This record gives sequence, C-alpha cells and structure tokens, in this order.
Amino acid sequence: MSNAETPKYGTGAFPPPREFDQLSRYRIHGSGSEPTRYVGRRGQGRDADMAPVKVVVLLCASVLVVLAVGVALWAGEWLAAPASQAGAAERPHVGSLLQEGAEDRQIVSTPRTEWRQGVVPALFQTDSEWASQPYGGGTIATHGCGPTCLSMAYIALTGQTDLDPKGMAEFSELNGFIDGGVTSWLLMSEGAGLVGLDSVEVPASAQSVESHLLVGEPVICSVHKGDFTDEGHFILLVGTNGDGTVEIRDPNSEARTLEAWDLGRVISQCDNIWAFSA
Repeated sequence: MSNAETPKYGTGAFPPPREFDQLSRYRIHGSGSEPTRYVGRRGQGRDADMAPVKVVVLLCASVLVVLAVGVALWAGEWLAAPASQAGAAERPHVGSLLQEGAEDRQIVSTPRTEWRQGVVPALFQTDSEWASQPYGGGTIATHGCGPTCLSMAYIALTGQTDLDPKGMAEFSELNGFIDGGVTSWLLMSEGAGLVGLDSVEVPASAQSVESHLLVGEPVICSVHKGDFTDEGHFILLVGTNGDGTVEIRDPNSEARTLEAWDLGRVISQCDNIWAFSA
C-alpha cells in the first residue's frame, strides 16, 4: 500500500484506536496526540446515570431508620409492660383508687399489710377473699354490710386483724345477731361490746356526729332507701373534711367510698347511728 493510501488517525475510514488507562475505560484520540474525549466508569456520564439510584438508596435508608426507631420504641414499651402489669395486680389502698378512678375492674379492699390501728381500711363485701362466705339469707357479698362495717371499725380501733369481714360475719351468726336473714341492730351495740368495743347511740344531728368523728371515733349508720340502697344498708363514717362533708366507707360501693358526702344529706337517710371507741 502506498503512502497516499495510508489513512491518518481521525481522517481515514478506519476508527481511531482505543487505549485503556486507569481513569477511564478508554479514550478516543483526535488528530493529535492529546485526548479529545473521555468515556468511562468514573466519568461525569456515569454520575448522571447513577443519580436516580442514589436517591432511591437514600430513601430506602431513611425508611429503614424510621422503622428501626419505631421498633425500638415499641420494644421499650413492651419490656416495661410486665412491671406496670405487676403493679396493677397489687391490691391498692383506697387512696390510690381515688387517683386511678377506675370503676371497670374488680373491687378490691385495702390490703391486709396496711391494716393498722388509727387507720380505717376500705373493705368491700364483694372482695373475693370473703364474698362467697354464707351469711344470713345469702352471702357476705349480698347480706354482709353490717359485719363488714363493724370489722372496719374494729381494725381501726384495736389494730387487730382477726375479725375481718368473714370472721365478723361468723361471729355475728354464732351469737344470733341475725334477724330475718339480715343483720340485727344488736350487732352494733351488744355485739360490739363482745368484741371489746364501746358503742353509743348518737342523735341524728350533724353536730353530734361530728363531735365523735373529730375525736377519732368511727360512726356506723343504718340507712334506708336513698343514695346508698334500695332497701336497707349499713355504712361507716370515718372523718370530716372541714367543709360540711364527711369521708365514708360504703362496703358495697367503691365509687361512693371515694366521694365526699354532705353530712346533712347522709343523716337525713339514717334510721339509727352508733359511735365506737376502744
């Protein structure tokens, strides 16, 4: 082939040669010895092509971070749950019941570990510890308001725990303080004396009732149909609030136990009233 037929780089029919280097996949030479164009894996063209991929990767990473944080928070609450459930399973004092305000669970009484002299516990007829115990014409849950009230007064005045509602109900039946299937008023006078308490009948006046409450003497009221019962019932008054209201223990209602009651309104529903001391 003659010199006239020999093609020059960039001017003949043959494509220019490609030379591999470390910065690009190949480079294309022009007519001179300097490169005129780069196309490679590290070139700008690839960066532009990879931009959408980077966006997707960042979005996926963000989603994973959010999910990880959510799982961590959920795990923390789940691990903390057993402790809170354990606390809920404890038998709370009436003070804690007031803060919770929960009426949609089983009624529980003040735990035995908190029964002591000078503090009137909140004991309820429907407490599973003694609710099914036979008494009078039914059980303590249905007929045991009298012995439950006297039990609360007995515990507060003596500090003794032997006559809980079940023990007081057994004492009442054994000594004949049942009349027509319900508790006789004699339990509050003669019965109280037999367990070591002094009992006096109190006139139905706010001043008389307050005079006993102010010196720490619990007062049991036999009430007729009204705020506390549809038939007959016993409730216990345990203190005054200084504003004409009193604190009570209704053995058949946690909700009423947690309320402050106008003393005049309570007295208007009383058939008889007794104050107790030791």
